[in-house]
Amino acid sequence: MTVFAGLSLISGSINAFNMGFGLMTTCQFSGLVVVIVLAKKYWQSRSVKLSQR
Repeated sequence: MTVFAGLSLISGSINAFNMGFGLMTTCQFSGLVVVIVLAKKYWQSRSVKLSQR
């Protein structure tokens, strides 16, 4: 998922003028959603580890 997020954000930024605005926005938005999901999972796993101490 990390690779997908990175590639989506990079692709949307680099190819911004080669693709239409809708596709660029979709690539960047999907990458951002994956980054948010990964951050949420990280913080949840971190809080579980801290509560087990």
